[in-house]
Amino acid sequence: MNSPWRRRALTLLELLAVIAILSGLAIPVFGRMKRHANQTACLSNLRPVAAAMLS
Repeated sequence: MNSPWRRRALTLLELLAVIAILSGLAIPVFGRMKRHANQTACLSNLRPVAAAMLS
C-alpha cells in the first residue's frame, strides 16, 4: 500500500543527515563572522585611545 506520496517523502534519518551537513557548513561561517565583529569592535575602541595618546 505504498502511495506515490510516501515514496517521495524523506525519512527522518535523511532529514537529520541534511540538517547535520548544513550546520557543519554554517558553523565555521558564523565563527568567522563573530571573530570579524570582535576585531571591528576592538579597533573601534582603540581609535579614541590612540587619539588621546597623540594629542
